[in-house]
Amino acid sequence: MALIKSISLIILIVMTPRALAAGVVEYSLPSDLYELVYHVGSGKGPLGRAYRLAWEKKHSFSGQIKSDFERFKELSDAFKQESQSEEEKDLFGKKALLRNQVASIFYKAKNMNDVYRKLQKIGVLQGDIKFLIDFNKKYREQILTFLKESSQFNVKVLSLNKEWKYKSFAKAFKKAETFILPKERRKHFKLKMRPVWWPASEPPRIDYRGDILLLRYNPLSHTNNWNLPVIMEKAIEALLHAQGDTQRSNLTKIFRSQCPAREIELRSALGTMFAVMMPKQLESKKTFSVYQKWGTTHFIDIYLKLLYPLMEEEMKKRGSFAGEFMEKASTMCRSINDLSVIP
Repeated sequence: MALIKSISLIILIVMTPRALAAGVVEYSLPSDLYELVYHVGSGKGPLGRAYRLAWEKKHSFSGQIKSDFERFKELSDAFKQESQSEEEKDLFGKKALLRNQVASIFYKAKNMNDVYRKLQKIGVLQGDIKFLIDFNKKYREQILTFLKESSQFNVKVLSLNKEWKYKSFAKAFKKAETFILPKERRKHFKLKMRPVWWPASEPPRIDYRGDILLLRYNPLSHTNNWNLPVIMEKAIEALLHAQGDTQRSNLTKIFRSQCPAREIELRSALGTMFAVMMPKQLESKKTFSVYQKWGTTHFIDIYLKLLYPLMEEEMKKRGSFAGEFMEKASTMCRSINDLSVIP
C-alpha cells in the first residue's frame, strides 16, 4: 500500500472531472486506456485487429513495445474467470460471458490511482502494479495521440445523457429492468455506459460486459449521431443476459417446448418491444399505435402486435417476464408459426 500512496496522480489527458457528464453515460479514462492497450496487445479478433492496425499506422509495434503491450494483456488475462458454459447457448444467447476482474476494475475506477489500489486488493503483485505505472509513464505520448481526441466525449455525452432521459429511454429501461429481473438481481445490475476511442474507419460498435456498455465511437467522426435505439437494444440485451441461470434455463425450456425454430425471431421481437416501441409510447402516448409496422419480417411484425399488448397487461397486474408472459409468448409464437407453414 505504501507504494501506491507514494505515487502521484498520473494524468494522461487533461480533462474535466466525471461530474461534468453525470448520468448513465460517463467518460472514463481508465476504461478508454484499458480498451486501447488491451486490444493493441491482443491484435486478434475484430477488436484486436482494428486497434492494432490503428496503432501501427502511427507508431512502431515491435521489440520492447510489443513485449510490454503483450504483458499488459497477459496480466489482465490472468484474472479472467473462466466458465465451462462459455460456448453454450440458451434462448438469450451465450450462457456466460468471460468475466475479467482487471477489466472490471478499469471500467469502474474513478482514476488511475483508484485502479492501482483496487488491483492490489484482488491480489495483483506489487511488481505488476509497478509495471503498469511505468507502462503509463513510458507510453504516455503514444497513447495520447489517440486518447486526446476523447476529450470530446466529455461534451458529447452531455447531449447523450439528456436524450437518454428526455426521449424516455431511461424510463423505458427502468420499466424493462423491473419487469425482466427479480429484485435480488436488480441490486447487482447498475447500467453504466462508457464511450471509448475507436478508429474513424470502423463503424461504431457497442459491446456489453455485465452491466457496462462500451460505446466504441470515434470521438470526432461518430458522435453526431449516437443512434439511441441501437444503444437501447444493446442495453436490453445486457439486461436479458443478466437473468439468473435458473430463470434463463426455465424460460429456454418453456419456449423450446412450444416454438423451438423461432428463437431468433423472439430475441429480435424482445429487442424491438423494449428498445423501440416502449420508449416511443412513453414519449408520445397520444400518437403511439401498436398497429404500425414494427418488425423486419412479417412474422416478427405480427408477433410484436401480439406481444406488446401482452406485456402491457402483465405489467399492469404486476406480472413478470418469467411468469405468464413467457408462457403466453411461447404459445403465441407456436400459433403464428403454425399459420405460416400450414395451408
